[in-house]
Amino acid sequence: MESSSIHVRETDENTDSVMRLVEISAGYWLPRALHVVADLAVADALDEEPRSAEYLAEKVGADADALDRVLRLLASNGVFHRRGRKYAHNVLSLALRSDHPQSMRAYVRLVGLPVF
Repeated sequence: MESSSIHVRETDENTDSVMRLVEISAGYWLPRALHVVADLAVADALDEEPRSAEYLAEKVGADADALDRVLRLLASNGVFHRRGRKYAHNVLSLALRSDHPQSMRAYVRLVGLPVF
């Protein structure tokens, strides 16, 4: 019986190791997604009401499916709230608005440039 618990622990350790490698190798995705959303001014298009990716894509001139995937990634990392199939602002996404007093939109756009 004890050997199965050791086996499970090894499996969990292997899974954790593999998942950590996935996280490291995908480290480019999150900053790139943030840059794209800042470049498109998605936070500016989102008002106080939760909106669908389709609505936001129409406002910013993007593909709805692609924007939904990017917003899901950002929401799962604490940028935007996801409520069902709609997105709403949170503290981080508000800072991506151009009119926010401490707007980080220009900075995010700058550090997302290929030169960096």
